[in-house]
Amino acid sequence: MSQKKLSIYFWLVISIISWGSSFVAVKIGLDGLNPYELASYRFTVASIALIPIALLSKFKFPKWNDFKLILALAIFGVYAYHISLNYATLNFSPNSVSFISNSSPIFTTIFAIIFFNEKVKLLGWIGLILSMIGVYAITISGATIEMSTDLVALLLIPIFWGAFFILQKPLLGKLKPLEIMSYSIWIGTILFLLTSHGFIFKLDEIPKTTHMAVIYLGIFPTVIAYLSWSIVLSRITVSRASSFSYLVPIVTIIVSIFLINEKPSLSLIIGGIFVLLGVYFVNASEKKHRSQSKRVM
Repeated sequence: MSQKKLSIYFWLVISIISWGSSFVAVKIGLDGLNPYELASYRFTVASIALIPIALLSKFKFPKWNDFKLILALAIFGVYAYHISLNYATLNFSPNSVSFISNSSPIFTTIFAIIFFNEKVKLLGWIGLILSMIGVYAITISGATIEMSTDLVALLLIPIFWGAFFILQKPLLGKLKPLEIMSYSIWIGTILFLLTSHGFIFKLDEIPKTTHMAVIYLGIFPTVIAYLSWSIVLSRITVSRASSFSYLVPIVTIIVSIFLINEKPSLSLIIGGIFVLLGVYFVNASEKKHRSQSKRVM
């Protein structure tokens, strides 16, 4: 294997392990912190870590019209997404949250159908149906009537993340992915601190494991993973890189077993397989549609 390929796989592994382990770290981080405090602490760490990267990379300032889109990204993809993620993790396992989060391409496709009148082939519709069955199986594996609020939070996760991908599309030709993410994180951090800065008064009270989990979340899944993902995208196609995202829930399961002694239930595994299979069909359908469009052109 060439050194170039080894380098690509190295950065891919960093991203996948960071994102997969993040769902377990959120569970640990909620020990002593509420969902808002956890998000505020995490993104304060991330924002500080991003400053030297921005200075070294000589980030461009976004134009006003682009800034409005970045603001929307910060609200939906950073603030709303992570509040939903943290609330859902209170009563759902990291494995459930990981699988549901990785169903976001399904919701991206649904948004594209509704707002951009995009056509979906039969394979795409099969994928949508399979993923919806999978999402249902995962939610009933951990939900009860008393957990209705957490169930709503769980289902909002892929919706907000799907909206994030739709909103950033117009920006990708103007700003680098890392610039878009960094500006979104900085604005999101301001929103978190405006709504909850209580974690500052708890720093001496919360367990060391909570501190370690939150600092890890702020540096690795939030900064390092996106930096490494940007490097990967600069060397291989988006579709090829995205195919590795199917490994994220598997990493979550492995980390859950070793760190919090949590094994996945049968219904979760079956639901997860349906979700990932559905996402694969949707992605395959879109890839086929793009290749046909190129031939027509």
